[in-house]
Parts: sequence; structure tokens; C-alpha cells
Amino acid sequence: MAERSSRLKGLRLSNEETNRLTRESLETALLQLLQEQDIRDISIEALVQRAGVSRMAYYRNFGSKEAILDNCITRVCDKIAAVMGPYLRRDDWPGARREIFRVLYEYKDFCRVLIAAHESERLQNFFNAFAAECAYDDSDRERYRMYFRAGAAYNLMYIWLREGMPTSPDTLADYCNAASLPRAET
Repeated sequence: MAERSSRLKGLRLSNEETNRLTRESLETALLQLLQEQDIRDISIEALVQRAGVSRMAYYRNFGSKEAILDNCITRVCDKIAAVMGPYLRRDDWPGARREIFRVLYEYKDFCRVLIAAHESERLQNFFNAFAAECAYDDSDRERYRMYFRAGAAYNLMYIWLREGMPTSPDTLADYCNAASLPRAET
């Protein structure tokens, strides 16, 4: 009985590994195809062929091409939230901004694909949702203040990526932080 349980556990782990590899293959294939065409023009057949998986494997793991893209974005955004969290808990906005740009630099190829594919609004939606979560209270003033910060960070990120990241993440964070100070302090 213990041997059968051990084999089943091994099979389950093997299936989980297969699903993980399938998901990664589909994500990579979609990002490659997005460099060539809009998401609306990418067929499921082209996607699974590029990924080297079956249609059944696609449907077993994702409900749509957009779900694949959202999965990728969630991974990047979760990393941003994780690295910013310690800074935001101690109200260290300059440190949090520095970490945003470091993570975006780490995922620069992915972010560039999003911009080129006209899908960067998905990243902007994360910035807005994250800003709303970071608000100190539920007042309109605080929410809009946070949306303002999110919009500024997104716009700076968008232009920085579009221009080929001509400055380092830390330098960009310094520029962003300086813009947050009254003019006399800069």
C-alpha cells in the first residue's frame, strides 16, 4: 500500500512538472508571437505549434491567450509588490521606487514585448490596483494621490523602456524621487 501511495505521489509530481513546463512553453511561445503580430491575430494553432504542445494541453492550462499574458504580468507584478513591500511598510517611497525600476529592468524584455504589442495597459492596471492597495485611507483625496503616483511611475517606465533604457534603474529612481520633492530641494 505504501509503495502504491509513493508511486501515485511521484506521478502527481510528474504531472505537476509537465503542466509547469507546458505553461512555460505556452508563455514563451506567446511572447515570441507577440513580437510578430497582435494578440488578436495569433491563432491557437500557431501558439500550440510554436510551443510544441497539443491544443488539449493549451486548454487544460489556460482559457485564453489573454490568460497566458495575464499570468506573465502577474508574475512580474507579484515580484514588484514583494520587493516594494518592505519599503512601503516603513514609508520609504524613494526605496520603493528604486525597487520598481530594478524589477522592471530585470524583466525588460517582457515589458518591451508588452509595449510593442500594445498590451502595456495591463501593466498600468496593476500599477493602479497596487496604488489603491497602498492608500493610507479610503478618502477620495488619498485614492487620487495614489493614482497620480501610479500614473507617473507607469509613464516614466513606459518612456524609459520605449527609449531603450538609456539610464540605469537607480538613476531613473533618483530622477523620479527628485521630481517628488519641492523644486527648491532638487
